[in-house]
Amino acid sequence: MFNKFIPFVVTGLLTTTIITVIAGIDKAHGETSQLETRRSIIVGAPSTDLKASTGLIDRYALQLQIEMDALPIEVPQTPLDADFLYRRWLALTSSKENKTEAVLEVGVIPGFEGRLDLYLKGNGGIAERQMVDAKKSLISIVEREITIMEHPEPDALAYQMYHLSYLQADRAIALLKALGYSTIEYATGPGDSLFDKYYNPRQSGGWKLPVIVKLPDSTKTSLMDKLPGAVTRQQAQKFDQRSSQYTAVPDIGGTYLHHSTSGDPQQRLLLVYDKNNPKAVAKLLTLLREQIDRPARQIIIEALVIEVSTEKLSNLGLDIVASEGKFSTDFSRSLDGSTEPFTFSFTDSGYEASDYLQLRLNALVASGDAEILSSPSVLVLDGRQARIQIGQQVPVVKSTATNAGIISAVDYFPVGIVLNLRPRLNEDGSDVTMQVETIVSSISQNPSSNQEVFVAPTIDNRQVQTFVRVGDNTPFIIGGLISTDSRDVVSRVPLLSKIPIFGRVFTRKNHDQIKKEVIIVLTPHVMPLDEKSFSYLLPQDSDAFNSFGNILFRNAYRIKADDVFDLRFVYDSDYYRKERTRLESAISLTADLSQRILLEGLKDQVPGEEILVRRMIWEIVHKTEFTDHIPIDRIILFKNAPDAANESGFTTEILSNHWQPGTSDILISIDLQRESTPEHPFVQPLATLESLDINITSSEFFTRQLIKANPRNESGIPLRASILLSDVQLSGNRGASSLEVLQGVLVMKKVLALNKGMPLTLKAFREGRQIMFPTAEDLANSYHLIDRDVARYYYEVIQYYPEFERAFRRELAARGNSLITSN
Repeated sequence: MFNKFIPFVVTGLLTTTIITVIAGIDKAHGETSQLETRRSIIVGAPSTDLKASTGLIDRYALQLQIEMDALPIEVPQTPLDADFLYRRWLALTSSKENKTEAVLEVGVIPGFEGRLDLYLKGNGGIAERQMVDAKKSLISIVEREITIMEHPEPDALAYQMYHLSYLQADRAIALLKALGYSTIEYATGPGDSLFDKYYNPRQSGGWKLPVIVKLPDSTKTSLMDKLPGAVTRQQAQKFDQRSSQYTAVPDIGGTYLHHSTSGDPQQRLLLVYDKNNPKAVAKLLTLLREQIDRPARQIIIEALVIEVSTEKLSNLGLDIVASEGKFSTDFSRSLDGSTEPFTFSFTDSGYEASDYLQLRLNALVASGDAEILSSPSVLVLDGRQARIQIGQQVPVVKSTATNAGIISAVDYFPVGIVLNLRPRLNEDGSDVTMQVETIVSSISQNPSSNQEVFVAPTIDNRQVQTFVRVGDNTPFIIGGLISTDSRDVVSRVPLLSKIPIFGRVFTRKNHDQIKKEVIIVLTPHVMPLDEKSFSYLLPQDSDAFNSFGNILFRNAYRIKADDVFDLRFVYDSDYYRKERTRLESAISLTADLSQRILLEGLKDQVPGEEILVRRMIWEIVHKTEFTDHIPIDRIILFKNAPDAANESGFTTEILSNHWQPGTSDILISIDLQRESTPEHPFVQPLATLESLDINITSSEFFTRQLIKANPRNESGIPLRASILLSDVQLSGNRGASSLEVLQGVLVMKKVLALNKGMPLTLKAFREGRQIMFPTAEDLANSYHLIDRDVARYYYEVIQYYPEFERAFRRELAARGNSLITSN
């Protein structure tokens, strides 16, 4: 394609720019090559952002117009031109005859490894001197742009704060250094006073935007920090032989508090970037969020500690067993304990190993042959240690002889069950490698009550340490912790057993020896990374976990599994999947940082999902019968009254004065298009009341009348919100009447106000989450206003699915228009 390549390097810059001069002509258009008259040059673009590179080309073209009297022209493009990202043409004219002699083409083309290149090319009529001047101008503007990027003015910088959610800031900085980013840290030292420090910044990697600045964390975050210069426990132990003041005097002075309190967030990074090139910091943010600052996976470890008689262990199925799928082989034992030949068996029971073992354990416990000592469970991060300790602290007096006398202190020995666990997951989470330490201890002989604690008891200790690798949801057993209890029992007949010689006849001695083994069953369950309502984490759906009737605290309700709609069809929808794909594509192409953050937030949201969430909250309110706490005479509305005596334009009316169950149907309407006026600058939710002449006899007729009373414009925006009250039994609303729907909406509005921190998203409304409820007294003693939100919620609760679909379509269309505008 090219006749000759002449590479050279322009140095003298902090960032070296490789420039290749290409002599010859691209034969893409079928033209011949003339070395004397054709010259081309390709220069690496300073920025990888296409918008910044095209802006640089436009400035370069303007510079050529000023320096070389060039004129912009339009050239028809061919299909082969699609490989060019941006192109401009300039004509060089003669000052005498104003005749076109040469054409320069400048533009942007793809470079290597995702970078961009700038190019300059002249046609056959260009003079060699003109081409040299054009090259110098291109090199000059590229050098100037690199200098500006490496030494930007403060006004050209923008800042973004990033709060690390999981990774520590110093480790994140170290990783970003390895990736070639410029970072700034701080070296600390003592300040002028005891409580002051100085921070000396240390820069790594030069000033190459974006620059990551680690913000210093607060020096004190715990109340357990000691007073500077105070004697530590280790130092106090060294003085035990010379002085007793450190051990004899209890520490009742409390903990040391700093003279000032720091309230700033911890673990933050300040990102400094060029406001004209936000794509670089957007790429950095994506790297931090999706690759570096990621949460560790979690494992739920269920433990079951059982004490069982050794002769009953065979019933538990502790023989050697190997299985795969439905096939298994084992070395079983006969009744006399001898090993029988292995057997190969096929089972189609459908039970998992954990379920089968649980059934066998339950059978032993139910028969009284085993005793469950403990059944704890713990949730632990991948690679972190978990500790479960169940037991008691046994006091023992310790005496220390000093020059001042004998000093007594009480030490406590832990006795019971201790489980130390440190799990580690493989890449796909199917296997769990664990360090396991098991300690089972008990008191062999307790001191009598009159001896107090001056006699140290004998502690029976059984301990196992091991490394194990098991599959997810696969139980494994730790056994061999055997204890032997000997017991001598003497039975005598009163009086007769005291007769010399013959008394032995009326005496019986029994020697019992009981062997028991403590077995520990551990079952790891790997928790999915993005799962918020993992089944092993949630308690059973019981009203015992709800908190109602409190005097000092708010009521609380825990969302149950049957409170959440099964909405898998929404996520399986082709329209929803296409929307997610379109958003992901828009995120990758968006350079504006604020727009990128907005799109990332929309990616996990379902358009119109707040309507479904409000309907689910209403059903909870209806199920808990909180609607009964709002009497109809406590429901008020602002009736539109232009001739009101107080000149307010409305009167306050009580609903019970206009409608009661058993009376004629009534329609309450609120105009949503009403605007403020100079006389009434505040827009009140004024309602009109209309008694219907028609008789609503069915739920279908009620729904049609309600839809008719809530009209919309051509864009789908509601014009009026109306509430229809009737005695007809509504279908599809859990048997609630229209009044009960209204009462539930009023309670739901209170619930939403108490839970402002909960997003109205399907992702946030999940099983196990606790939501706050108002008290029955608050609902019964307060007045409840029918406003715009109440009227709109009333209609959406009854028509929740059609309204959800309408909102879904409307928001998708709005998103599409915004994406087109932003791009």
